[in-house]
Amino acid sequence: MRHLGLVLAFLVACNGSDTSGNGECNTDNEECGLGQNCGGEDINMAPGSDCMACHDGSDNEAPAWTIAGTVFDDLNGSNAVSGATVRITDTDGAGTPIEMTTSAAGNFTSTAAIVAPYTAEIEVDGVVVAMAAHQTDGSCNSCHACGGSAGGKLHTP
Repeated sequence: MRHLGLVLAFLVACNGSDTSGNGECNTDNEECGLGQNCGGEDINMAPGSDCMACHDGSDNEAPAWTIAGTVFDDLNGSNAVSGATVRITDTDGAGTPIEMTTSAAGNFTSTAAIVAPYTAEIEVDGVVVAMAAHQTDGSCNSCHACGGSAGGKLHTP
C-alpha cells in the first residue's frame, strides 16, 4: 500500500496539482540560460534550471547532455535530494537502463544515447516512483518548472 501511495503522489506531481502545502514554488535559476554563469561550472550548478538550454550541444563551452534535471523533496522545489537514483529505460527494451545519482544540489546528467520514448523513475531509500507517461525529451526541468507543463518541480515524496 505504501508503494501505491508514493506512485499516486508522483503522478499528482506530474499532473500539476500542488498538494504539498509548502508555500510558493522556488523559481531560483529558472531564468538561467545560454551565455550566463548560473552558479558555477560543475554538477551542482543552477539546480532547477533548464539544463538543456545550454547543454544541448549548440554551445562549445557547455558539454552536450542527452538528459538532465534536478530532483527536489517536494513539488515546490524546497530542498534538493542528494543520492537519489534516476533511472531511464528505453521502452523497446533493447538498452540497459541508464542510472544517474543526484549530486549534492539534486542534479543529474547523462551523455548516454537514449532511444525515445523511454520510461523514467526515481528511487530513494529503496522506494521507486515512476512517471505515468513515456517521455521523449531529456530536458526534464523544462517541464518540471514552477510554470511548466508538469505543474511543479521533479520530486519524490
